[in-house]
Order: sequence, then C-alpha cells, then structure tokens
Amino acid sequence: MSLPKALNYSAGAQTKQSAVAAVSSSYACKPITGTTWSPGSTISFDLGGCGTRSTWLDTSGTFLSFDVTATTTTAGTAACLAFDFIRSLTVYSSAGSFMLESITEYAAMHGAIRDLCSDRNNHLTSDMLMLGSDPLRSRVGRAQTIAVGAGTVIRFAIPLISILGTLTAGQCFLPIHALNNSLRIEIGLHSTANAFTIPTGSTAAGLAYTVTGATLHEQLITISDVAQSQIHSMCGGKYDFNSTVWRAHKNSIPAGQRTATFTIPARCDSVRTVLTCQLVSAHRETTAFLSNYARPKNNISTYQYRIGASYANPVPVDCVTGNALNAYMEARKCFGSAVSGESSPTLLTANDYAVDVSGALAPTLWGTMDFSKADAPSFLIALEAQPFSQNSGALISGTSTLANSIYLDVVYAADPVAADVISYVEADALFTIDANIGTFTVRF
Repeated sequence: MSLPKALNYSAGAQTKQSAVAAVSSSYACKPITGTTWSPGSTISFDLGGCGTRSTWLDTSGTFLSFDVTATTTTAGTAACLAFDFIRSLTVYSSAGSFMLESITEYAAMHGAIRDLCSDRNNHLTSDMLMLGSDPLRSRVGRAQTIAVGAGTVIRFAIPLISILGTLTAGQCFLPIHALNNSLRIEIGLHSTANAFTIPTGSTAAGLAYTVTGATLHEQLITISDVAQSQIHSMCGGKYDFNSTVWRAHKNSIPAGQRTATFTIPARCDSVRTVLTCQLVSAHRETTAFLSNYARPKNNISTYQYRIGASYANPVPVDCVTGNALNAYMEARKCFGSAVSGESSPTLLTANDYAVDVSGALAPTLWGTMDFSKADAPSFLIALEAQPFSQNSGALISGTSTLANSIYLDVVYAADPVAADVISYVEADALFTIDANIGTFTVRF
C-alpha cells in the first residue's frame, strides 16, 4: 500500500535542501553620459558587478527608472507611457565594442508585446504606477496637466524587453563575474512629438521635455567561493545559455497602393515570432495622435507570410470578417493559447482591434472614456513560427530563415493611407560568456 506524502512519516523529516551560501544585493547603476538628456540623445549605462568575484546578475530584478520634466508655453493636458520615450535599445559587451542586441522602433514593439501579454488586472495594479497608463483606458497614457515655467515631473519605472531584462528573467542568472569589461546598454530617446500626445480639447502648446534621474536597477547575487569553484569546474568556465532576441525591419506602404509584398531580411537559425504593425506616417511626428501604439488595420483585406517560396500561412488570413477575428486569433497564438483566455491574456478588444484608419480619430480629452476606443487602434499582423510552441516547454522549434528572407504579402480592400510597416522578429539565440578570455558573444 502506498501512502500520500502528507501521511508518509516513515522516511523521517521531509526537509528542503540547503541553498549555497549567497548574498543578494540591489545596485543602482548611474549613466556614464551626463545627468540631463533631451529628445534625440542617448543614455548609456555600464553595468555594475561585471568582473567582480562570484557575482551573477538576476535579470528578473533589472529595470529602468527615470524622471521626465515636461514644460509648456501654455498649460494643458498631455499623455504618455514610459516606453513612449524609448526610441532604441542596444546592448554591447566589452564596454561597447561588441554588439549583442539592437532594437530600433522600441516603443512600438514594447506596446505591441504589452498588448498581447498583459491584462486588465496587471494594468490596474502595476502599469498605472510604473508606466503611467490611464486607469480607464489601459492602452493609453494617463493625461496629466503640464504646467508653465518649472513644468511637471513624471516618474516612471519600466522593465526592458532585452536579454538584460524580461527575455532572460527567471531562466538563468548571468555570470557577469566572468567578464573582463562591463556590459553597456544604450537607450535612445524619442522626439517630443513621438513621446507625447496632446488630446483634442487640450490647451497645451509649446510642449518640451528633459529626462533626469535615469537609473538602471540591478539585482546582483554573490555566491560562496566554494560554490563558484564547483560551477566553474562543471562547465570549464564557459557559460552557454539560450535566450530570444528581437529585431525590427521597416518597410512602407504608399497611399492608395492596394497590394504589396514586404521583405523582412531576418537571417536566423530559429525564428519564433513575427509581429507586423502599421503606423500612419503622417501621425508619427505629431502630438495630435498616439504615435507608437495607434496601429490601424488600414483597410487590409488579407495577409500571408512566406519564407522563401513556402507559405507559412496555408491560406491568406482574413482580416475583414467578424472584426478581423482570424487575424486576432493568429496574434493570440504567438504568446499563448488561441482558445484559452486564462493562458493568453491580452489588452486587445473588438472596439479597437479592427479599426481601419485613424486618420480622423485624433484622441480627445480622456477621463470619461471606455476601456478601449477607436482612436487607439490596435491591429497586429502576426506569425507564430514554432511548430511545437504550445507544448514544447524548453524546446527550440522555430523556423530557419538562414537561406531565405521572410516575405509578407498583403492585399488591401480599399486605398490605404501612407504608413510605416514595421516587422519585429523574435529569434532564438545562443549566448556564451567565456571566463577563460572574459568575453560575451552571441550566435543567431
């Protein structure tokens, strides 16, 4: 007869194993490029702890905080989210001499991934504080009164979609003790018009901003010398780990052109996900519209991805019927189950997903609006490229694009407006930190 564990006392006390001796500490990393930054400038950090004996980086505790001081010549309300200010993100090893990761059009990517991976509860309990999102409308920034003169200070904290952030969080600690030089992360800032939205009805004019107090918060783990020696012996000082990386590829659609084939020249051994969005060209550098996460459907009728000559979608994906339900389900598959809301949270709704053109839908003063609205369209074209993604656990099962580019064939039902068509490709990568020579390298 077998007894359940709760009743089995024959084996004595059921104790947990003791952890290795270790100390956890928080480190506030300050920039190496000044104390105040204006739109278009770059904030650079050299990570602390690199080369320090037995020190590991816990990326689940890494986040960026900064203060935005917004000023106007005429007081009024304006809105923004934390990621609206980030134009690009680049990570280097060897104190800036070897590029490990580079993401352009970062704000639009962060917004798209947040739409697919977050939910209303997280928005209410976290994003309102960290990102500055509106309590009534989770996809837009909270409208704040910007004062004349000294201006208004807005504080943000944001996790970064990076190998030094969410992409490795919870998977491994990075052995930064093995590096000869610091890791460097560079954050490029957006223009004022791209970062802020002034809703229709606001009296704000002459808006400008500066960033101060930028801090990269690190969680460092220092283990005992005995444990460090054992780990080093097991791997010979060569630490290999897998992570995904994101890259942006930009195309454009002219006004009135009803068919198009967009080339996405991503050369990777294992592509996991492709997310494509359309951002209206005329709205990208104006405060009258949501520059980074207003993604209209722009009259798309169908789309179909192909890799080389082979179609990844067996048939063109319908973007018209039932609020573009087929396209919506394709997007939901990228980060979870298409049929289970519990395992695949989202901020997308029928009210904003299938909106064709935001041309006449400038955001109005919010505060009494619904959870979603058509002035912030959220349409996404998506490809989930892993055959075993939902059941594979840690298996790498993406599609190889080493020999062929990815192509996106699009048919428009009516004349589109001119738009930037940006495709974000997520791919598996192998990273190696070699303690014998102190380097950090990557292979895609």
